[in-house]
Amino acid sequence: MLALAAHPDDEVLGAGVWLARLARAPAVAFLTDGVPRARRWRPPRYTSATLYRQARRREARAAWSRLRRGTRLFFAPFRDQELAFRLDGAARWLAAVAARVRPGLILAPAFEGGHPDHDAANLLAARLGAARDLPVWEFALYTARHGRLQRQRFPAAPGWTRHLRAPEAARKRRAFAAYASQRGTLRALDAGRESLRPLAAHDYSRPALREAAVYERWGFPASARRVAQAFGAHLAGAKIACACSCSPTR
Repeated sequence: MLALAAHPDDEVLGAGVWLARLARAPAVAFLTDGVPRARRWRPPRYTSATLYRQARRREARAAWSRLRRGTRLFFAPFRDQELAFRLDGAARWLAAVAARVRPGLILAPAFEGGHPDHDAANLLAARLGAARDLPVWEFALYTARHGRLQRQRFPAAPGWTRHLRAPEAARKRRAFAAYASQRGTLRALDAGRESLRPLAAHDYSRPALREAAVYERWGFPASARRVAQAFGAHLAGAKIACACSCSPTR
């Protein structure tokens, strides 16, 4: 199984226990370095992008040493918040990882308008699944519904939510603790819940939400319209019709 994470910590939050328990040979591909270009989006003590990047990699390794030793980790060179505009290079990088891992299933963040990198990871998963004839599952992180933030659940479409047993939730909290730089973000999230579903039929040429994306509300440098345009341009350049790329492989 190959899990795609837009940033180090996405995979643990969304499906860490599910991945650690069910995968015979789990691997995680981190599609960005987790380091936004603008300092305002980094924890105050990380004034150096290089040191922050190194910290996030160390944290990922520590988290997986607590969840499942032997999990293979791959780190892409792309910047946090910019994956939507680096899709051609990211698709090539991911194809090389998949050739090494030879997964039987792809796992990725949901297409839910929470973070542009999450949505980009979902598109890349859909493409990889179609190219390799593999099933793709998506896990909920955060989205908006009627203007309110909604975490770790699918708001309008059916999904499978697993409420972890106490020992599993405790194990996941230990993995959370490894991501010390993300403590403020993870504090608001539920270590006892993982919500997953087979990849839905997404139209990547349109914003994931009819209302404002979460990242637009937060003031990220990219709008949902611009992200959707980048997705459409990538699919057109790859000569993939949206209807094809959005259809999950079952």
